[in-house]
Amino acid sequence: MGIGWLIGLLILFIVLSVLVLLVKISIQVLKIVIILGLIVVIIFVITRLLAAIA
Repeated sequence: MGIGWLIGLLILFIVLSVLVLLVKISIQVLKIVIILGLIVVIIFVITRLLAAIA
């Protein structure tokens, strides 16, 4: 129970840390993707409006 239990706990801690890091990174990537998507949509709408006016 002594050493094996500690090693298991350590592995669990490392896995949880990696998961938290991955979640943080994916949230950042998701924010960037959403912002880029919004920019593309806005540019598309503006060009459509300009084409409709002209």
